[in-house]
Amino acid sequence: MGATAFDTYAAAKTLREAGFDERQAEAAVTMVRDAVTEGVATKADLDKGLGALKADLDKGLAAAKIDLDKGLGALRADLDKGLAAAKADLAALKADLKTDMADLETRLTVRFVGIAVGIVLANAGATVAAVVALVKLLP
Repeated sequence: MGATAFDTYAAAKTLREAGFDERQAEAAVTMVRDAVTEGVATKADLDKGLGALKADLDKGLAAAKIDLDKGLGALRADLDKGLAAAKADLAALKADLKTDMADLETRLTVRFVGIAVGIVLANAGATVAAVVALVKLLP
């Protein structure tokens, strides 16, 4: 919807017809015209305002991108540090597990040897008893 221009000629004519003289009519029309157009923005004013707004938005977006990049960089560094710590913890757990497994292997070997010696001794005792029994049976 376009704005209608204030027709100063028609306004002055209306005032003259109502009894104003030429000077009074022109003064009244000038006052009304100035009052009406004083606060009205022109297309140039709007273009200038929009240009300034766009520049401010571009500046704000650039600053937000910089802040986001810094935040992402810090987050990436924290994640890398956490990952390195997790890897170190995992390596330590792996070393502990190797040590525990070696200890378990040693304990199982000792027990196995103990059982084997017990079996050998038990069998040796049975063998000795059998030999003794046989010797007793001999004439």
